[in-house]
Amino acid sequence: TASDHLILEPHEVSRPDGGHYQVFTPFSKTWRTRLSEPQGQSRLAQVQPGLKQLEKRNRGEDLEKIFKLKWANLLGDTLKTRFEDQLENFSKHNHSQLTVPIPAAGSLEAYRQVLLFKKTIENYAEGRDFPSQNHTSGLSTYLKNGSITSAQIYSLLSTGLQTESTHQPFLRQLIWREFYYHILFHHPRVEVESFIQKYRNINWQNRSDWFELWKQGQTGFPLVDAGMRQLLTTGWMHNRVRMVVASFLTKDLLIDWRWGEKWFMQNLLDGDLAPNNGGWQWAASTGCDPQPYFRIFNPELQSRRFDPHGNYIRKFVPELRDCSDRDIHAPPDIARRRGYPSPLVKHSDQKIIALNLFKI
Repeated sequence: TASDHLILEPHEVSRPDGGHYQVFTPFSKTWRTRLSEPQGQSRLAQVQPGLKQLEKRNRGEDLEKIFKLKWANLLGDTLKTRFEDQLENFSKHNHSQLTVPIPAAGSLEAYRQVLLFKKTIENYAEGRDFPSQNHTSGLSTYLKNGSITSAQIYSLLSTGLQTESTHQPFLRQLIWREFYYHILFHHPRVEVESFIQKYRNINWQNRSDWFELWKQGQTGFPLVDAGMRQLLTTGWMHNRVRMVVASFLTKDLLIDWRWGEKWFMQNLLDGDLAPNNGGWQWAASTGCDPQPYFRIFNPELQSRRFDPHGNYIRKFVPELRDCSDRDIHAPPDIARRRGYPSPLVKHSDQKIIALNLFKI
């Protein structure tokens, strides 16, 4: 289709006065209205032939019967040297440089992931914030690399997204993704600077030694460290934990959000410029419709609330596996003797400094 990276393009969602939205809630309401109109419905209709092909492939139908055009028709006798060898060499060269496992790729795998998620989407609303539970969609990497589109996902889940309250949190995430792309389109400067002008020159402390400890998951705050180690070992991080580690970097360590945004883009398999930038600026309170600067995540309380039994922490921070459910969120001295670091900072003190930084 002519337009498939987003369901609705920036020029298709505008305010009554012709301007563009900078707050999510009114954007979301207008987005939903536009989707129900002919242009939006046409966009969804355009993906149906592709979905039918994917369903045939998923059923194991003969590809010869599904596709009329083949690589041999395009490349002829040069097929082997121009395509197969180059693809094989490219794969071998890059595979040797991998440090994280790569999930199964391609449109068919993405399609199957949507069908798998469809079976458990009722659990998404309550379970998506708990990193030890497998209740996320698993679609972000496929969306990022173009193996599947938002319109295809919406079409496959459309009945529930239109009617079921349990499906609304997931639809809301799809709309957030579109919102951040619209913001990037209208304000390309957000790629390099804060959306909120008065926060462009915050006096970040930017301690490089603290930044290195944050990257390696050695801050002494278990949920933060578990998230950063998950990123290093898997190339992915649970979304709730992304918010926690981003808040910790900017509000506790007082480090410029752009440092963290760049690190995420370098390491995330689903690193996607617009939502990654939007998420970081939201957490840093510098972006469009952000988390208010005076609302600062307490990493220990976040840990107790969203990983109450410490299962997520134990998976990625083995030094703490023997801690009790109560102690694992603020490990006692015995954990330090096993090699786990003491807290890098005191949250209550850093919170006061952060609040003062934003009083511009």
